[in-house]
Amino acid sequence: MPTLDDDLRRRLRTAAPRASGPPPSVDAISARAHRRALRRRASAILVVAVIVVAAIAAVGLASRQQTALTPGNDETPVPLVENLGLPFPVCRVSTMPSSTAAGLGSAAVFTESSDGRCPSRGDGFTGVGVDVDGNGVLDATFGPLPDCWYRCEAFAAPDVNDDGVSEIAVSTEGAEGYGVFLYSVTTDPPAIEPIVVTSSFDRGPSDGDPLQFAWVDVATHASSADCVTTADEEPLLDLYTTEKLTPAQVQTVSIQIAGATATVTAIATDTMPLDRAPMPSEQLCGAPIYGPALGLASAAPVSP
Repeated sequence: MPTLDDDLRRRLRTAAPRASGPPPSVDAISARAHRRALRRRASAILVVAVIVVAAIAAVGLASRQQTALTPGNDETPVPLVENLGLPFPVCRVSTMPSSTAAGLGSAAVFTESSDGRCPSRGDGFTGVGVDVDGNGVLDATFGPLPDCWYRCEAFAAPDVNDDGVSEIAVSTEGAEGYGVFLYSVTTDPPAIEPIVVTSSFDRGPSDGDPLQFAWVDVATHASSADCVTTADEEPLLDLYTTEKLTPAQVQTVSIQIAGATATVTAIATDTMPLDRAPMPSEQLCGAPIYGPALGLASAAPVSP
């Protein structure tokens, strides 16, 4: 008589699925395994290819972004300007109107281009020129300009000595703000040259140096300049250095400009409320400020 275990084994064999058809041969099993291996290998190759393509694309994008964002990068083409009447193409040009004895002219700060590209900032020849008759051609130039390690630009064209001809101010960008160099212009014959300091004082601008002043406004101090008229109707250029104390301490250097000579006539120190202290404004001696230095302007010029 069959036991309970025998009956259970019989029922399990009856319920088990049965293979349809004959069992696969050894060759069939081997071929199936080979196909699966090929599929796995193809999938791995596809994944690697996708990763490599994505990496190449990422590197190319990063390179393009670096080129676009790095100032003065040689890979960034800068439009060339060839209509300034110079014997070479130029780039990185900034211009502004100016007054001359012949009427309205202009001034330009430019960099000489090389091989169809603009040199990196701090490299190459950077100069300043003046168009005295307003025909778009520079009649006189001077260069190379000093301290153009990052950027030199047209700053302002004030008539500092009130002789009817604008002086040309050029800014050079620094860590805190801007340094400003002043150039004298003559129209007959056309010429532009640095204004040089004459001084007998032991502080302030140094005797024999090109006239330069700071245009700065930071947390602790500020520097600027403006024109004043003396009781004798003599026009002076006053250079201000303000220490932001309570009260503010302001040093004023008074300069008389004749042609290409800047004579220091007085140096004084005064105290005043900070809101009355001179700060960079939107103008220099009545002439508008150009370029990024305009961003340092206070609401209005204030003279002590």
